[in-house]
Amino acid sequence: MRIVLVGPPGVGKSAIGRALSRRLGLDLIDTDERITAAAGMTIAQLFARDGEAAFRDREAAELRALGDDVVVATGGGTLTAPGALALLDRDDTRVIALDAPISLLVDRVRRRPGQRPLLAGDPEASMRTLVETRRPLYARAELRVRAVHRPARVAGQLARYLEMSPRRGEVIGSGALDFLAGMLPGRPLLVSDAHVEHLHGARLRAAIGRGGAGTVRLPRGERAKTMEAIVRAARSLVARGADRDTVLVAVGGGALGDSAGLLASLYMRGVRWAVVPSTLLAMVDASLGGKVAVDLPEGKNLLGAFHPPAVSVVDTDLLATMPDDLWREGWAESVKGAAIGDPELLERLGRGPAAREGEELVDTVRRARAVKRERVLADPREALGGVREHLNLGHTLGHAIETLSGHRLAHGDAVSIGLAAILRLAEGDGMLAHAEAAPIWAALRAQGLPTEAPDWLAVGQADAVAAMARDKKARAGRVRLVVPRAVGRIEMVTADEAMLTRLAAFAGLAAGSVARPEPVGKS
Repeated sequence: MRIVLVGPPGVGKSAIGRALSRRLGLDLIDTDERITAAAGMTIAQLFARDGEAAFRDREAAELRALGDDVVVATGGGTLTAPGALALLDRDDTRVIALDAPISLLVDRVRRRPGQRPLLAGDPEASMRTLVETRRPLYARAELRVRAVHRPARVAGQLARYLEMSPRRGEVIGSGALDFLAGMLPGRPLLVSDAHVEHLHGARLRAAIGRGGAGTVRLPRGERAKTMEAIVRAARSLVARGADRDTVLVAVGGGALGDSAGLLASLYMRGVRWAVVPSTLLAMVDASLGGKVAVDLPEGKNLLGAFHPPAVSVVDTDLLATMPDDLWREGWAESVKGAAIGDPELLERLGRGPAAREGEELVDTVRRARAVKRERVLADPREALGGVREHLNLGHTLGHAIETLSGHRLAHGDAVSIGLAAILRLAEGDGMLAHAEAAPIWAALRAQGLPTEAPDWLAVGQADAVAAMARDKKARAGRVRLVVPRAVGRIEMVTADEAMLTRLAAFAGLAAGSVARPEPVGKS
């Protein structure tokens, strides 16, 4: 990993880089110091003898020679060097931009006269021009930080960010919202619902800062997932002057994220968006992967697109206001993910009620997300037979009964019931040994998750079979079931009507068909 600090002259890259390298236990490379030491000349002398273009070539050579596990303090114009922008696209390089007010930058460079050849003459006017010219380059960094405090304090902030950020564009943990404004690649506009705004609006507006352009509201829960809601929200974007530089910041649960992401994919043929999940289900599953969609009366997520968020800020502090039923939904998706690819997490979830705060909660969120991310990266568009299909474990029946209940049955409860039914089917057909199923059953029960349809659910086996036939994974009229063969080993099985009927029976659904209720949104 390389951590590269960029920013204008005088912002403190060298001092902050030294403090950060000490904190992280990494070597520091100061490109200006290496260039001047190798040449035996000052930067001003090199500019006078060879010109700026030659100096940029020297900077480019230093960047090409970078080793691993270093903190790099660059010169103010390094990003203009040939090939330097490729740093922004490398998975092994984290580029952080430092910024400060013009007056402070000028004050600092004046302490070292003659060392900044591009600021000769009128330093303030030159600095202003230089910063404005290079601002688009600095804005492409993954994080922008105001470097107005002591170097040790800024370095501490950067170290905290890097600890919470497993990769560019994502930060996970308590207090993650502190970094939201510095991660956004454009002018932010909040997209949320009235309930989430009531709970978290003040903190969200503080996190975005003065650059925010207001809030567009969507309905709460599944009512957000309609094309009518999308069109109303799009017209609100037009009224607020949203353009291609606007970044939609979706704050809410999985349904709101699905709808806001689809809105972002359609508005002006696609604008960038950020996701700030406010429920556990959204944190461990729905906010990751880039699949965005709305529902039709016939089924879940039948109108959608692939449009990944540019930024994901997963702040577990937002869960403090979450009611018990929403915790249960999140644990359902966590158990599903652990069954697919994390036996250690599954064993933890099977020991008893999962932690609702602290580092164990953060670790659970990270691990559940990692299972999904691995499969999304391997199969970004859910190809036929691809590993991303495995993430639908429990969802074929779950989506069907969720839709048929008119969304009175919560998504997480539906997934848990669907997962339990597929376990029974797989065990009964000899596809899954009891010993292999036992840790999954233990986790479902330890987290208080339902394993059969509730008595009030007016859904029959025939209705469920017909709804499963409309599943997105169906091919040529045949439904493909996600079946666990062991913890961490998943297969796709083509099911006939008899198998689907047995699956519905294993969920405790009544034989035959029953009257279907009218759809309603979640309260």
